Amino acid sequence: MPKVDVKEVREKVSRMNDAWFEGAKTVEFNGIAQAEFQTEIEAAAAKDAVVADLRAELNMKINERDDAYFALDQNRSKVGQGVAGNPSYGNEARCMEPWASSARAKELRA
Repeated sequence: MPKVDVKEVREKVSRMNDAWFEGAKTVEFNGIAQAEFQTEIEAAAAKDAVVADLRAELNMKINERDDAYFALDQNRSKVGQGVAGNPSYGNEARCMEPWASSARAKELRA
């Protein structure tokens, strides 16, 4: 599929269609009638609306995901602080790898 500058084409066909409608509405050019051209413009605009809706939905989902990871990161920090402050584990178990490999952590998971 060839790459197209949608904004540029949208502007050009709009100007062309407006001029065609005003100056030669009933004339066909290369077998294409103005009404047919208008219908194609409207179909493309409908696809623009679908894309805009999908982008808005995607952006909303991205924000929801980012919020979930933000909350998860907050809890990760709380867990790390809890591990560090727990007399049974302390600072040497501050990150998950040392904590996961400690004998006490293995006991808790069992």
